Amino acid sequence: MDFVFPGLKTKFLPLLFLTAFRAEAEALFQIHPFRLIDQEKKIRLYQLPPEPIFLLITGSGSSFLDRWLEHIAPALLVNFGICGGLDPALPLFQNFLVRQVSHLDDPEISSEIHFPEFSEQLLTFFPTCRLLTSDHPVLQESLRIKLYKQSGCQLLDMEGYSWAKVAQKFAIPIILLKHLTDYCDESAALSIRENQSIWKSGLQNGLIKLLEIFSEAGNMRT
Repeated sequence: MDFVFPGLKTKFLPLLFLTAFRAEAEALFQIHPFRLIDQEKKIRLYQLPPEPIFLLITGSGSSFLDRWLEHIAPALLVNFGICGGLDPALPLFQNFLVRQVSHLDDPEISSEIHFPEFSEQLLTFFPTCRLLTSDHPVLQESLRIKLYKQSGCQLLDMEGYSWAKVAQKFAIPIILLKHLTDYCDESAALSIRENQSIWKSGLQNGLIKLLEIFSEAGNMRT
């Protein structure tokens, strides 16, 4: 299925997808045949030829991202991947759109994420949450409860804050799409490992819907 329509080219291209790990990237690989075009240590850059649509697998760090953004000059960033839940009321294996993000070492919630102009479609389909980013995994229920009370954030990951800050620095709209796999407790690692086929399928469905929204928004301009 081809989601790349001419209407996207004028507004949303170049388009850069960002994800931390290969297992997460497979959700996008199942939709489109991306081709590896560059690599540096654990970093991998893929492209969906012939369009200027890229995927960067970054590993757990993101301090290097400035250089890649300067090289690609994307009109839109999309970070997708799995996350843990600080709010146990949230259903597992669901996709969420990040509305606000903060860092564990920064008690203040950052300004709202700068969505692209088709935010209405995004907000209609994806429930929104506040995201907390930590430099280290949270795998204890007691710590999860503490962080939820302190931050008020419902989700937790290890990269969203850094990417949102880089997007803010370059004034690039960014979408953070997170798929909830666990509740940041002692069983989190097992849940991620044993339910890999479930969360990959769920994340893929979220990406398909996101691409449909891109296409609908692009077609509205044609």
